[in-house]
Amino acid sequence: MISLMGEGVGLLPDLLETLDVEEKKGVLALLTLVCASDGELVREEMAALEAKMGQALMHPENRREIRQMLRRPPIIEEVIAEMDENSLRLAIRDAVLIAASDGEYHEKELVLIKKIISAAGLENRVIDELTSWVDELWKIQAKGRAIVGVSLPGDERVLSSR
Repeated sequence: MISLMGEGVGLLPDLLETLDVEEKKGVLALLTLVCASDGELVREEMAALEAKMGQALMHPENRREIRQMLRRPPIIEEVIAEMDENSLRLAIRDAVLIAASDGEYHEKELVLIKKIISAAGLENRVIDELTSWVDELWKIQAKGRAIVGVSLPGDERVLSSR
């Protein structure tokens, strides 16, 4: 057997999976706000939101509730008021991922993310750190595809960028 990352360490769950249902709903509600913020629901953002609901192991009824928020967005301040700090911070990370999923960060998305950052007691520089992290993540994913000889449009550009 090949040991990865040392003795007895396997793939660790994401924090999203460990939250209770109400905290998961809060994170996902904030993600729907990011998806809907620029007034345009694009396929990439929808796919990223669906993936997050799957990762959170949301019940189909809860998923329907979250999808409804895309048509009738909740009030961000009300969602934030019901969440704990760790869940808000997780939502920040995932909000940047959602915002990046269509290939660009829209100003309205960044305004919403900054509201969450403020509520979580963090500084706005977190956005710069997370956008760099997203760039690294995309490179890692493109490299994995390249290793097995498959690619997505744009992989060559991602792999050649600094």
